[in-house]
Amino acid sequence: MASYHTAYTHQWRQPWAASHRGLLMASCDSVTDHDKAKAMGWATFTVASVNARVTHAKQCPATVEHSQAQCATCKLCNGAKSDIFVHAHGPSRKAVTYV
Repeated sequence: MASYHTAYTHQWRQPWAASHRGLLMASCDSVTDHDKAKAMGWATFTVASVNARVTHAKQCPATVEHSQAQCATCKLCNGAKSDIFVHAHGPSRKAVTYV
């Protein structure tokens, strides 16, 4: 048995996914996604645009500049603890709508 896990799903709207709240994070790509997921009782993992000021969630510690955090030591994305966000990165970052 694993001592921790991280897990996300874009399928959090599906009826079958409800039984996985508390184990999985609702993967959100917009403010609307985040608000709907919270209303349904999910912890959220949101991708925000590069310059977005996010006040509803904690920034993923592994994405904070000069941080030594790693998923294996952080464990916040276990679906039960916190709402987490990351700023969009990589080639598709311009497509992110969360501002």
